[in-house]
Amino acid sequence: MSNSTIYRLVVIAAIVAIAVYIVWPDSPGINIGGINKQFVTRLGLDLVGGVQALLEADLPADASIDSGAMEAAVGVVENRVNGLGLTEAVVQRAGDRRIVVELPGETDPKKH
Repeated sequence: MSNSTIYRLVVIAAIVAIAVYIVWPDSPGINIGGINKQFVTRLGLDLVGGVQALLEADLPADASIDSGAMEAAVGVVENRVNGLGLTEAVVQRAGDRRIVVELPGETDPKKH
């Protein structure tokens, strides 16, 4: 093997070792010099449990809903959820008339 090949293998092995250290469960983080970075894994609704709400536009069934109005409604709900300080919350449209809100870690659906 040539020296450049050995050098490349050492660099790749170092990168892999750093990556494994970062993603290893219960990793203490990086504490070198002035850098103190802790790694936090945030679990989603499927792993930690929580609340899932389905919001539907309250209009007659034959009334059409403007797409811009639904996007505005999604924006309003996102701002309300983000204002609560919840992490990893999901707010998305589900079809023409519905909005899905997922709040991982929440236990009381009437709290907010």
